[in-house]
Amino acid sequence: MNIIIAIVLAIFAWFLFVVIFTNIIGMIIRGFYERDERGSLRMTGGDGLSIVFSILLVITLYLLAIYVNIWAAIAAVLFTLGRIPDLLFELKTGVKVSKTHMPKGLIYTITGFLDWAAYPILVICIYQLIG
Repeated sequence: MNIIIAIVLAIFAWFLFVVIFTNIIGMIIRGFYERDERGSLRMTGGDGLSIVFSILLVITLYLLAIYVNIWAAIAAVLFTLGRIPDLLFELKTGVKVSKTHMPKGLIYTITGFLDWAAYPILVICIYQLIG
């Protein structure tokens, strides 16, 4: 019965992690990169908000590792790393990633797998918490 509860709670945690960490990394990446007039990415110095969100990301990962467990922090890192190439692609092309317009290549396949790999890690995390 504990494993079923862990799976249900992991679905909820997965949704929360996707929303929270996708938005945090989006704020960071969009603040440090911008498109120039030729359409290529140019790294800026970053605005204050990006620096604040970078610090917030590190603090959030640290608190997850300390107060929940290390598996929650690992899952959050996987969600964060899985989103970075998509964000850079969106900034470079100016078009949001969709089923019809998505990047191709090994790095995008690997980072797409990271989001799915984080789900079993969340199940392990929650199972250890309730079990």
